[in-house]
This record gives sequence, C-alpha cells and structure tokens, in this order.
Amino acid sequence: MVEPGIVLFREYDDANADTFAAQVKVVQELGEPFGAYTVIVDLREARNRPRTEMVQEILRSIRSCGVHWATIQSTSLPIRAIAQFIIRRVVGDNVSTHATKEEAVAACRLALEAQLRAAT
Repeated sequence: MVEPGIVLFREYDDANADTFAAQVKVVQELGEPFGAYTVIVDLREARNRPRTEMVQEILRSIRSCGVHWATIQSTSLPIRAIAQFIIRRVVGDNVSTHATKEEAVAACRLALEAQLRAAT
C-alpha cells in the first residue's frame, strides 16, 4: 500500500497467469476497504515476456480491479513494448504509463479525485 486508495503491485519475472491472478486477488483485498482504489504496477524489474495466458489475465484484471492502473515502465525495451501493446488494448482512460513511481502516484491521486467528484 503506497497510501490509502493506492495499492502497489510488483511484477515478478517468474509470474504466470495463476500467480498474477493470485496477486490481483491480494490487491483487491487491500483496495476494497477504500471503495474506490487505484493500482500501481511496477514493471521496473520485469524482464521476461509474458505468455498469452498471462496477457489475457492482465487484460481481465485491468477491466475488473480498481478505478485506475498506473504502470511504472520497465528498463527492458521488449517489456515496455509489451506493456504498450496491453495498454492500447484496454478501452478507456483507466490506464496510464509513467517513468517514475512519483508520476504514477500523482496519476492515481488524480483518478481517485475524479472518481470522488463523479460519485457526488
């Protein structure tokens, strides 16, 4: 947890669709007490290309978990390209890409503020 309503999710190299789904479940459990919550996905240490099943799980998770997903870009060019591919497949403005954690946190704060305004 970065701060109330902002959950940090670290991508692991050996993750597969099942481990990713298990991690998302923990993210949901951490975020649900806040009602609206956002997710920061830290890809800085990700190095391995995800398999098709994992990409499908990522897309499903983005659409069903949190009001906004902010990714911190990997230093790996192939991982950045894959992240961009996934982000382009998500319809809407609930995903953003950032160079730093600070930028990602700022985007999540804005998304939470927008969600709060929309709810009132």
